[in-house]
Amino acid sequence: DRLSERAPNAAYCAARRGKAWVVYFTDGGRVTIDLRDAPRRTRLRWLEISRGDWSGPAQTVAGKGTVPLAAPGPGHWVAALT
Repeated sequence: DRLSERAPNAAYCAARRGKAWVVYFTDGGRVTIDLRDAPRRTRLRWLEISRGDWSGPAQTVAGKGTVPLAAPGPGHWVAALT
């Protein structure tokens, strides 16, 4: 119920309300995530599953609303928001 604007089976989300959110992308893509119960500033990191490495430095996204997320490329990715 946290994700919108997604194709079936394209992305999945697990969350600990107000603390952390993990979005798994099955093959790249874009979604919108509901972060209304997140802090105003939320840290975003991308994990490239095939390499097992974090991709680039952490970013900051605005919480307290909906946020678009786009995987950095095709393949399996995880967005970690804390």
